[in-house]
Amino acid sequence: MWTNIQGLPYDYTSVTHVGPFEHALDLKKPTVSSKYPGVHFGDKMNLSVIDIQKLRTLYKCPTEAVNHYVADSEYRPVHCTFDLPMCELVNDWTLHGDKWIKRRGAVTENAPQTDHSNGNGKVMCNEY
Repeated sequence: MWTNIQGLPYDYTSVTHVGPFEHALDLKKPTVSSKYPGVHFGDKMNLSVIDIQKLRTLYKCPTEAVNHYVADSEYRPVHCTFDLPMCELVNDWTLHGDKWIKRRGAVTENAPQTDHSNGNGKVMCNEY
């Protein structure tokens, strides 16, 4: 599976990428830099476009799921422990289409088998 994501370009903005001064003993000297000017390193709050591509590949998301992502849409990160009702997500019941639902355990055999909550195994899913 890892070979499927190796063709993607290096991702400076990945959520997993450290910042230029992370782990620095001297905060005036960066621990990582780029030969390209103006590069922004890592975003600890949001997945990059390449992060999303990698996750879709690793979890074998169907190709039609790609059509549901709109790169130019407004994105507001949601901090969620998965213990709060709906994780601040909202279902607009006046519209037809995608709805958020809460489930326990893995959604499919390709989904994560553990959670990041209090251990109840709840996940938020968007069904379409």
